[in-house]
Amino acid sequence: MKDEKKPELGMERKNIEANSGGSVLGLPYPKSYDGSEDFVCYLKTFNRVATAHGWMPARCAQILPLYLTGSALAIYEGMPDREKNSWKVLVEGLASRLKKMSTKEMALEKLAERRQEFGESLEEFSNDLKKLVERAYPDASFELNISALKLEDDQKKNLKTEIENMAKRFREEICLEKFKYGLLPEIREKIIFMKVPSSLAEAVSQARRVEELNLTIKADTWKRMEEIEVDAALAGVNEVGEINADPDNDWGEEMTDPNFGPYYNNGDEYYNDHAQYYDHDQNYVDEECQWMPNENNEYWGEEEYQDQFGNDFCCFDDQDDQHWPTDQTGFDEF
Repeated sequence: MKDEKKPELGMERKNIEANSGGSVLGLPYPKSYDGSEDFVCYLKTFNRVATAHGWMPARCAQILPLYLTGSALAIYEGMPDREKNSWKVLVEGLASRLKKMSTKEMALEKLAERRQEFGESLEEFSNDLKKLVERAYPDASFELNISALKLEDDQKKNLKTEIENMAKRFREEICLEKFKYGLLPEIREKIIFMKVPSSLAEAVSQARRVEELNLTIKADTWKRMEEIEVDAALAGVNEVGEINADPDNDWGEEMTDPNFGPYYNNGDEYYNDHAQYYDHDQNYVDEECQWMPNENNEYWGEEEYQDQFGNDFCCFDDQDDQHWPTDQTGFDEF
């Protein structure tokens, strides 16, 4: 608060400076104090100036308020008169209140930035908010110089009780708002649509129900995902098992034939990489179901075979005569 807003204080301060003889002796005067700096440091400087001017403690108690401005002056004016008359009590009272004010500024900054952290419980978050609010809005913020009011003792007592209740309700509302809008997004986005809580305890209870619901949903989601993964894994295992259990696909270990190269044996027939099924000892049948003699056999004679559909197909002899089909129709070239 600037001096021009309190002209009577500025005038009184000028009178003190003019009548103290300090201007003649060249002595400095105290600087103004608004509460933004450390009060103890300011007080040391003030005491040196007061000693130089020869001000006694009672006189210092009268002069110091003239150099207070802003929040420091507001705190002084809110103090009881009994604390203002004694220099020692005045200094201790101002130091205590101004220290709280410094703590208040820090608490206000932290309160504005406070959010629930990941992994922080609702109780931890709400309790920390209450502590910050109490520091940001101490009892001194609601102090009223009741003694200066012309009221009966009972009226003063009732007024004091009403001020205390008002301060309590104010802190509760601040805590409630900071709690609701400082919650984790996954909780805040649901609780804002619920019934408006009447107290911080009720807000914590609502948030806990939302938190438990979110945990249940997450657990069910993880369970379904695990079931899907298990089903997919079992399906893959079953598919491999079906392939391995199919006798048509069980060709056993790879072997080598001197006439036909690598082949696989499934017990009844042989199969090589040229899609040819053959009798390992004598002959093979190609993709056209034609039986060919093994080059190691001398004579086969004339035989008749049927394919898998019951159709007759060619027979061979070792004279290179071929007959197709089995009605003995001859072909010059095949």
